[in-house]
Amino acid sequence: MKNRQFEIPFNHTEELLLFLENNSSKLSRRVKHVLVAPYYKDYTSTRHKQAKKPLDRNAYEEQIKRLQNANYTISLLFNMPETVEQSIINYYIGLGINTFIINSNALAKTIHNLGCTTIASITKRLQLENIENEDLSMFDYIVLDYTFNASLDRIQKLPKQYKYILMTNATCDFTCDFYTHWRENNNLQCPILINGSKNSTYIPQEDLGLFDEYISIYKLQGREFDTSYICKDIMYYVYGLKKYRTYNIDTSGDYYYRYKEKEVKN
Repeated sequence: MKNRQFEIPFNHTEELLLFLENNSSKLSRRVKHVLVAPYYKDYTSTRHKQAKKPLDRNAYEEQIKRLQNANYTISLLFNMPETVEQSIINYYIGLGINTFIINSNALAKTIHNLGCTTIASITKRLQLENIENEDLSMFDYIVLDYTFNASLDRIQKLPKQYKYILMTNATCDFTCDFYTHWRENNNLQCPILINGSKNSTYIPQEDLGLFDEYISIYKLQGREFDTSYICKDIMYYVYGLKKYRTYNIDTSGDYYYRYKEKEVKN
């Protein structure tokens, strides 16, 4: 097993911050990035209602400083419009943040030219043909669309010039049209709720070895989740402690990780 690297979510709670601080001597070696959202008044997000927020900008900046003092590198979720003001970019760079998760190619090129690390957001929903045929050189990493979780054969075909991030702990059906929905919303008719888990995008920690050759960073989602859930996922995926596994699914057999071409919507 290689020395796996992870991106973990931050939910802006004191409880999670203390957990990360208290475990930094071990965690910081395995955690490539801690994903942090911008200060909530700087951007619009569909997760504002679910995600916790610091009381004010001073509290936000203090959380950033404490994460950095604990030797964590922050990746900023920066799905801003291309026309975002330079002053906003400068503000976050001034906080010592140099890794940005971005949806826009043009904005990625601007920030990349400033010497920062750029990550193509999962919201770009890049498919194999996009990655093969488009110029994505403005990104240092590409977060693979969740459909790749059930497509090990497609991952093996990915161009070698890019580095890839794979989200492992999502439980949604990979054919779901509501791929951005949250578990609090029970009104959406996600196939996982109807047909069971055979098409789940969930990848257990025990199966990561199938992907290690192709994946640079494993992403844990959940910045809107409560601290106990996030900590359990960290203990399970990063430390490999099976008792903290939060979702049970049978991934045995060839079918689970094989691309279901007729079922996946590009």
